[in-house]
Amino acid sequence: MSINYETEMSVYLSRLKQAGYSTAIINDNRRCYESLKAYLLTNTLAFTMETALQWLEIRRLGWSYHTYCAYRNSLFRFEKYLINGDISRTLCLSIEQFACRDTALKLPKRLYERFCDFKSNLNAKFCDTSSYKYSQGSKDFLLFLAEQGITTPTEITIAPIIKYSPKFQGMTRLQRGQKGEHLAGIVNLLIYLAECGDIPYCYSSVLCRDTALSLASLKLENAGTAFQPSKHIDLIVPEFLANLDKMRYKSSSKKLYRNDFTNFFLFLELNHLEYSRNSIELWLDQLPRNMIWERKRHTLTHFDDYLRTGSAVKTAVYTWQPHKIDSLPDWSRNIILSFVADRQREGLAKTTLVMCRSAGYRFFKFLDLKGVCDPEKITPSLVKEFHNTENHSTPESKNAYGIKVRQLLSYMAEQKLVPANLFRAVSTQCAPRQSIVGIMSDEMVSAVYRYRAIATVPLELRNSAIMMLGLRMGIRASDIVNLKIGDFNWQKRTVSFIQKKTGKAITLHVPTDVGNSVYKYIMEGRPQSGTKGESYVFIRHFAPFDGMTTAQPCRNALKAVLSAYGLKVPHGQGFHITRRTFATNLLVSKNSIDDISNALGHAIPETAEVYLARDEEGMRLCPLPFESVVSV
Repeated sequence: MSINYETEMSVYLSRLKQAGYSTAIINDNRRCYESLKAYLLTNTLAFTMETALQWLEIRRLGWSYHTYCAYRNSLFRFEKYLINGDISRTLCLSIEQFACRDTALKLPKRLYERFCDFKSNLNAKFCDTSSYKYSQGSKDFLLFLAEQGITTPTEITIAPIIKYSPKFQGMTRLQRGQKGEHLAGIVNLLIYLAECGDIPYCYSSVLCRDTALSLASLKLENAGTAFQPSKHIDLIVPEFLANLDKMRYKSSSKKLYRNDFTNFFLFLELNHLEYSRNSIELWLDQLPRNMIWERKRHTLTHFDDYLRTGSAVKTAVYTWQPHKIDSLPDWSRNIILSFVADRQREGLAKTTLVMCRSAGYRFFKFLDLKGVCDPEKITPSLVKEFHNTENHSTPESKNAYGIKVRQLLSYMAEQKLVPANLFRAVSTQCAPRQSIVGIMSDEMVSAVYRYRAIATVPLELRNSAIMMLGLRMGIRASDIVNLKIGDFNWQKRTVSFIQKKTGKAITLHVPTDVGNSVYKYIMEGRPQSGTKGESYVFIRHFAPFDGMTTAQPCRNALKAVLSAYGLKVPHGQGFHITRRTFATNLLVSKNSIDDISNALGHAIPETAEVYLARDEEGMRLCPLPFESVVSV
């Protein structure tokens, strides 16, 4: 930089005075420039900033630290003035901060341009001191990347960042005090590059904590070839999290989601794998199976649902173990799949379809062990042997599975695969039997009303309303959880809905105490619902605050109410005990079977006859005479 030193110095000092700098600062600048002028004249040197810095370092030991810093600041400010006319207040912390000493000039053109943009971004966000420290850390990192042959920001991958980690971790004791600023500078740079679209966002996490070290255990032997595979998929994450926000997920939950995404994306980058269901499974296979593993699986499957459906409401249930039927030969596996599909077209419940699949697997697994490889080789003796050797916990369970096997053989007969009467080889394990239905004791009923009287918190109000609907109206749990707010006609005091079990439309009168419990829950206990829970009376009390998919909340309500008073649900009973209690109370009150059947919404009146055994007074009126009993 060749200039007329005296002329520029004179103009510069004048500019400082006009800008309102203090006399002390102006005097420091004047003394610095006069001393430097004397040095240049003595050694017959022309002014350059490089020469000025050499003089500064030569004279350093002869000055106090305050004088050295003042002169260094003066030269730094003077250099900025010479470059762009800037005389703003600034602080020079190191000789390396001078433009003439800037090692960033060694960077390839594209990296240097991005570094200059990044420094401008730092200056706009941080004070001069922090901006300088951060830029030094980022500059050192970029120089390292240049040594690795990287010339543009878009060429950066996770590999050189991991390679830089030992250098960063191995800083000397003197450097350790600046380690935080150094790391902050690199992280800010990586975030800035991600915002510019040069790299994936997850790269900014590699140097944090011991991430680079932990990534080593996730390296697969057979890696892929994808370049920056997480960059395009990571752009969808903010949109997904915004949907979770609409569903009222907590900030802490969304933070865990974000962390899980980052760890998974780092895995993709490390192994150069494109995003897919298979890559999710590969990542989960590398992690220890614990509660955190379950959360990570939920996070990724939830996100995968969103990518497939566009909805943040999680509906699919994922099984990470292979289906047992996949281990069967193709001929038997295809028969099972076809059989289950046929049952599904008939509108059977999901649980029934699962039993059909399970029964089919057991049957064909037995045949496979016997060496049967063709439907024509299935004989009645083999069917009988299977049924006789099949183990189940109860005769009822064995009978239920036997029915499914008979249905499977009947289906195969329709497909001309086996003889038409082969299904008869499966015997009935136990005859139907009738038992006296279980109902709630007076103490249990009293506990429900006492619980309702003192319920105040939201979950208690929900439990009370559910229990009153079951006990006072006999509504099934599967119908309670599906009740809509619009089903209630508050003026007529009725509720109308279509029963899930029978498909029959029903309208019931709502007793005052039941209506009050439901209304109180809606007004005082029901949280603000998510998108999918707006119309339901009862919703989940945690994100995504949608409707209930199972009847488990009803069973939980029964258990909570009884346990509050030291009582337990009778063995083998569930929430259906409230419906049985309601029906029995109607019978004891001398209501007809037809009225009871209508109140319960039965498809046929005879279904209500099961409750006759609970009417002890009525049963005493029709005993059998002893002489009618035939002795054997």
